[in-house]
Amino acid sequence: GAAWISLRMRGRDAMPRPADPGVSRAWHLITVFFVVSFILWTAQHSVYRYLIVLDMLTGALIVTMLQRMLRPGLAPGVILLLAATLVATTRPADWWRVDFGPQWFTVAAPSIEPRALVLLASDAAMAYVLPSFPADAQFAGIDNSINRPGFATRLNESVARKVREHEGPLYALAYPAATGDEALRSLGLVRNEENCAKITTNMPTSPLSLCRLSRLPGTLP
Repeated sequence: GAAWISLRMRGRDAMPRPADPGVSRAWHLITVFFVVSFILWTAQHSVYRYLIVLDMLTGALIVTMLQRMLRPGLAPGVILLLAATLVATTRPADWWRVDFGPQWFTVAAPSIEPRALVLLASDAAMAYVLPSFPADAQFAGIDNSINRPGFATRLNESVARKVREHEGPLYALAYPAATGDEALRSLGLVRNEENCAKITTNMPTSPLSLCRLSRLPGTLP
């Protein structure tokens, strides 16, 4: 936008023209591609990793715009000054990552009964705590983007059958606490609030809630 205003205010004849008109046409195409793609990206999801191509083009676009806005003798110095300013003022994003430590995950998990079936009752990032459970524990997700109540899939049927036929203790793992009550009720289960414990970790999804489950009256083992 600044380059376009500068061209209009100073007049095209006052600006240096590219030696090859094809280069100018190519940059017009790239600029249109950049703007349209950015608008579509913003409207669809705004997930940063899908912006990498445009992110890599920004430097070339900035330099090209400055070359068109400034006299040839001024452009190199301004470009270097702007680059140094951008580098000095840029703050790296942490993306909710944790600091480096002696191990990837620090998990303080309570003990559970043998042969337990632990139901992941929310769509939060929780699978990293599963290796901290006893080796005989089993796990199933009941409320996430792949499997949840109402999904007419073989996976949903398999999980429901597993819950019905399981003869050992049942637990619900969730973040935040008390998430997934509807999914549990659809399986004939309810939390024992007095038998809930916290699992503290070094991850943003902490603490997790681990609750013993009971079967609702009239439901099967």
